[in-house]
Amino acid sequence: MMMPMNTFFCVKETIPPGVGFSLFSAGHLIWLASTVLVTVMTALLYRKSGDKTRFIIRLVISLLLLADEAVKQILLFATGQFSWDYLPLHLCSINIFIVLIHVITCSRYVAESLFALCLPAAAAALLFCSWTMLPLCNLMVIHSFTVHALLFMYPVLLLAGGLRPDAKRLVRIIPFLAIVLIIIQIINVSLGTSFFFINGAGEGNPLSLLEDTFGRPWYLIPSILLVILLLAGMYSLSSFVCRRKKREM
Repeated sequence: MMMPMNTFFCVKETIPPGVGFSLFSAGHLIWLASTVLVTVMTALLYRKSGDKTRFIIRLVISLLLLADEAVKQILLFATGQFSWDYLPLHLCSINIFIVLIHVITCSRYVAESLFALCLPAAAAALLFCSWTMLPLCNLMVIHSFTVHALLFMYPVLLLAGGLRPDAKRLVRIIPFLAIVLIIIQIINVSLGTSFFFINGAGEGNPLSLLEDTFGRPWYLIPSILLVILLLAGMYSLSSFVCRRKKREM
């Protein structure tokens, strides 16, 4: 049996009850405001910078993401709290490596996936964080906020640097995404996990409302419809902004 430890190093499975924080409490709002402030300042710098500086900014963010994930894994192993659920195979965790791929390749298709998948997923995680059972002064909380803030920031920088989302590119990467989902589900079945929330939304996740309403696995249907509506809204807004900028030129 693992010995009790300071709550700073606890994870949600080992944390004592009653020490967490509430959504949109003062501490949560400070994290959100800080994320927005740093993102806006970095986006303004990125927009005014040349190609070399932009590459350095993207590289630094990628390295910070990798270091953030490495610290998490080291903590889990060092404290005996690791489980298969903490493998970096959730959507946001996989985007850590997608960001690295974009830094290396500058692929428009990779950038498209970051806009369509990473940006809304990171924003949802920050707004409706699933780690509220932990205290604000906790390493996993710091990790969760910082990694999602960086994942939110990266596609925003791409937009500030001139990325124009294109639904045609998104359609072309759907087959690849389907293959990823199949692989993830094979892993889920093998390890008894729920990466991508396929086998359960989990506590604190907004999708848990759909799971409670429709049950498993039927909650996946309204979840997919919700994603489609969200993407339609994002691409419609992007198209509107692009058309308006062309008129002003």
